Amino acid sequence: MVNLSELLEPIASQFRSLGIPEPITHWGHPVMMGIVVVAMGRFVGDTGWQGCLVTDKESHSKVARITASLHRGCFCF
Repeated sequence: MVNLSELLEPIASQFRSLGIPEPITHWGHPVMMGIVVVAMGRFVGDTGWQGCLVTDKESHSKVARITASLHRGCFCF
């Protein structure tokens, strides 16, 4: 059986040779994913709020379906 560390070491050494600062390497991905989650949550919240403000019943059901789909997508992300 092949050791995963041995398999990924050539790729890791290439990235280490780029000279990217350690804080960027360590925290870059979590920070970017946090930004995406906040942006998605804001969009879902705004869409839900628009659904509360709509007076037309047909438009309200359409916005509610879209919001429910976005909520599921946010949760899965």
